[in-house]
Amino acid sequence: MWPFLRILIQELSMRVLHVILTPRYSGAEILVRDLARIDAEQGHDVAIIALNPSEPEFECEVSGLQAIGVDWFLPKAPLRRVGRLYFLRRWVKEFRPEVIAAHTAIPSLYARIALLCVDVPIVSVLHAVNDYGVVKLAWMERLFRHKASVIASVSQLGLQNYVSQVGGQGLMRFLPNGIDSSRFLKALTSRERYRADWGLKEPSYVVIQVGRIDSVKRQHLSLKATLPLFAEHPGLMLWFVGLVEDSNYYKYLRNLIAEYGCEDRVEFFGSRSDVPQLLSAADLFLMPSAWESQGIAYLEGLASGLPVIASNISVFSFAKALPGATLLDPENTAKFSDAIRTFIRVRKRYDRNMQQFSIYKTANAYHQIFKEII
Repeated sequence: MWPFLRILIQELSMRVLHVILTPRYSGAEILVRDLARIDAEQGHDVAIIALNPSEPEFECEVSGLQAIGVDWFLPKAPLRRVGRLYFLRRWVKEFRPEVIAAHTAIPSLYARIALLCVDVPIVSVLHAVNDYGVVKLAWMERLFRHKASVIASVSQLGLQNYVSQVGGQGLMRFLPNGIDSSRFLKALTSRERYRADWGLKEPSYVVIQVGRIDSVKRQHLSLKATLPLFAEHPGLMLWFVGLVEDSNYYKYLRNLIAEYGCEDRVEFFGSRSDVPQLLSAADLFLMPSAWESQGIAYLEGLASGLPVIASNISVFSFAKALPGATLLDPENTAKFSDAIRTFIRVRKRYDRNMQQFSIYKTANAYHQIFKEII
């Protein structure tokens, strides 16, 4: 490389640090994984600090990012409150970032408290719509709000709730999520192989829901809507993909499945690294969430070309303009079942333009904010 070009790249590059709670397959962490990959590809120095050890299923992602030059700072065991503060201070001092993006409420608070006397700009990124509905958390946020150079949110509703619960002073930005659609389009080219890998034969029809097992995701509504269709379609299967966030809710789902006698038609896949392949093998995507900040899994379902049935909540409303997407009240079981029945009859995938949700567009939006505050 010519010397002047190397100098130019060094001048344009940034030292970016992301702070997360736990390395795992969940929305915020998947976004950070993709942002870190793009930062590294573009010549930035990037690192990720986690307050908890990585979940075993996510360790392949940690290794993959390390292989392209992303530094990881992970505790070997869970840390208590003071331990988290010391851990953050130690590795921030080691990495010397020019800017920090702290994702979700808890890591953001810890980062600002730990670095109270350290002069480094922090972007606090909200990934939920109602983080500060808890009085104690809202009080803590007001106390340390001044330490955040920017309050950003992946949804407009998240920003609105923040203003009403905490206050609207300071710089605030809307930073929508993004995905790499090419991963899902590429997986489609091997659909038949993936279906064979999972033992699917015609006329098998797979209904899939991706998201952590939690009452807010309302997997029980997908189960109840699919149940009457099992008798109509002997090859119908229901797949739940995602980590177990709420063990009591998981037990409730298991009990429902046993009560309905459909254990052989419903499968839990847990936390997975091969979501594009699972979506390629599936035939219909469900997302009956009670609420979402934006929903990376929702974007992935749309990018895969699957027909999508989702809750008629405001953050999903953009899909009304896209082909093969139905929004409804999933608590209306009969209507939910009819929508599934319709897509089983149609049996097709849809070509959708997802450019507005490109992860590269999202990364560029982060970079623009970083440049404003460095």
